[in-house]
Amino acid sequence: MNISTSAPKNLNGVLRQYEELPPDALIRIGAVTALESCSASTIWRRIRAGIFPKPIRQVGVTAWRVGDLRAHHARLREPV
Repeated sequence: MNISTSAPKNLNGVLRQYEELPPDALIRIGAVTALESCSASTIWRRIRAGIFPKPIRQVGVTAWRVGDLRAHHARLREPV
């Protein structure tokens, strides 16, 4: 998988266009922390606890698939 994506390069662009991004688009930690309203440390803690999607790591770059994040958010919205 190629780490370059069709996602906008700046954080504001990613946040504004998140809903229009294709599921295979990749976003970096800055956009993930903004979407989740938490710190990078919290994201990594949630990953270790198994309650947040794991990122893709390739050639020294860490990113998350938009589709994985959307599926995670959909699971959070499911009734208990």
